[in-house]
Amino acid sequence: DVIRDELLTLREQHMDSRRTQIIERTKDTLTSTDLLPDLQAWVALGANGELRRQAFAGISRTSLRQMGQNAAVALITANTRDHLFLFAKDGRCRRVEIHEIPQADQSNQGKHLAAFTDYSRRDTISTMLALPRLTPDDANGYLFLVTQRASVKRVALPDFVRTAGSAPDVIRIHGKDGLGWAFVTPGNSAVLLVTRKGRSICFPEDTVRVMGLAAGGVSGMNLKQGDEIIAAMPVVANGELLTITSCGFAKRTSMTAFSRQGRNGSGIIAHKISTRTGELVSAAMLTPDHELVTFVTNKGVSKPLGLDSIPSSGRNTQGGQVVDIAQGDAVAAVQMISGVMSATDSPAVESLPSLEAHKNRSQTPRTTGQSKSANSQGRPKIKGQTTEVTANKETKSENQLVQGQLDLNAQSEHRKPVETRRSKAKRTNKVTQVRSITPSQRNRKQ
Repeated sequence: DVIRDELLTLREQHMDSRRTQIIERTKDTLTSTDLLPDLQAWVALGANGELRRQAFAGISRTSLRQMGQNAAVALITANTRDHLFLFAKDGRCRRVEIHEIPQADQSNQGKHLAAFTDYSRRDTISTMLALPRLTPDDANGYLFLVTQRASVKRVALPDFVRTAGSAPDVIRIHGKDGLGWAFVTPGNSAVLLVTRKGRSICFPEDTVRVMGLAAGGVSGMNLKQGDEIIAAMPVVANGELLTITSCGFAKRTSMTAFSRQGRNGSGIIAHKISTRTGELVSAAMLTPDHELVTFVTNKGVSKPLGLDSIPSSGRNTQGGQVVDIAQGDAVAAVQMISGVMSATDSPAVESLPSLEAHKNRSQTPRTTGQSKSANSQGRPKIKGQTTEVTANKETKSENQLVQGQLDLNAQSEHRKPVETRRSKAKRTNKVTQVRSITPSQRNRKQ
């Protein structure tokens, strides 16, 4: 009885709900992968080689800015059970377990990729790709590779998965060229290349034959002297091409405006550039799932914007300035953000500046005087009325406009001649001269 009473007392003091789950597993065996957390996360790679991840549940406007500052190279979505493949500029590839990447918070800023791979701090990582834990028999599709000088290569995905664990070289690099982009294609899609001078080419991926990992690529575009590739991506049928220049001019162009061509052509204009806009620095493929974009500058400033803030126009246009660039700074990259904002974070998205706000800030005068934008909108101009206009001042309400119209009508009924400054000065001088005539002078004139 004593033992029974003691056990009952311990149960009452320390009893809680079961923290483990018992399931029936008869078909497959339990593996170490099943013990890993199954969570969606953002994975960011900075220009300094720092890797960090953040859960979807923690995304807010502040975290978007923090993630953007450390995502100058790439910002992708992945599962904590996936493999992350890091591609170096010299053609090497290394694999990292995503669950080993530290979770980002206020005190933890991530780790350098040298802590996970044999890459050194001198190596330049150009892109990264997340893939599920696949076997060669389960892998379908192709790995498409593009270099900065428009060399393209297509590798069968089973061949890549089979040798990914042994740190292979995925492409042979010639001269001063460098690997810039790696993505998965289904085999029947098209590929789009965009250059720094604002040109692009869209060609079917099957025009590039399948090669082995040790082979070099073939020419994908005939570049002009001084030009290079700044973006490469698979084409989405109902997507839009987002282009951004170094001075912050961006636009969205429907993919229906880009006709398919043969490989190794000169391409067509994708973005009209000038000394005012600067050269193209990045481009991305927009899909209906994307809601936000984050622009990252050379100084590490991250500016998230809604897609509605970016104008939609044709290929041979300059777009609109959507990013205010500080002196000595320039846009370096653009990262796409899918719709992962929670309900509590929705006001942060709504408060993102729009294109009209940028135009008003750049065109509105900061001195006292009549607003030009008010006159262009048909507002009544009342004599003697001055309006102080600042960069953040809102326009007048409808009631104020109606009251202004009534005042204008009242003045038109009792309008008097308006005396200008010059006529007033002449009248004043004339009176002064008459008063200065002496009586002797007046008698002499008579």
